[in-house]
Amino acid sequence: MPIWRLEPLDLSSEYWAYSRYSGVAIVLVGNADKARFCAVKAFSRLAEIPRSRKTPRIPWQDADLVRCSQVVDSTFNQNGPSCVLDPPHYGE
Repeated sequence: MPIWRLEPLDLSSEYWAYSRYSGVAIVLVGNADKARFCAVKAFSRLAEIPRSRKTPRIPWQDADLVRCSQVVDSTFNQNGPSCVLDPPHYGE
């Protein structure tokens, strides 16, 4: 299965308030859209944000805020279920 690197581009965006993590993420999943969705599931903190804030936008889904590229050479195992490989413990 392909490995994807999600790299934040603009950490000044207010939408990072909706994420528990804002560093580079490495994800094992079938395609780029699924990689973004996997990051949303792993890092989202929507349940912690008061409803009074404006409509949330998860930064991991936004190409202006996060670059998503396939990793060609990786030391990570490409076999296994879809998950966040790095940072550790988010994929559990």
